[in-house]
Amino acid sequence: MGRPWGGEYEFSSLNGELYEYACHEGNYALPGILAAAKAAEAAKAADVAKAPAKPAKPS
Repeated sequence: MGRPWGGEYEFSSLNGELYEYACHEGNYALPGILAAAKAAEAAKAADVAKAPAKPAKPS
């Protein structure tokens, strides 16, 4: 059996959005997760469209 080993990563700061770097290949749940998020967004948009408009407050 070999000796334990370790390693280091050097990260630099970012000035933008941070995206997940890990591999998601083989994640068979991903299409379902994305479909559920899209359905939730569509449901929220439909609720907003159905809601009666609020009257403007008099100034």
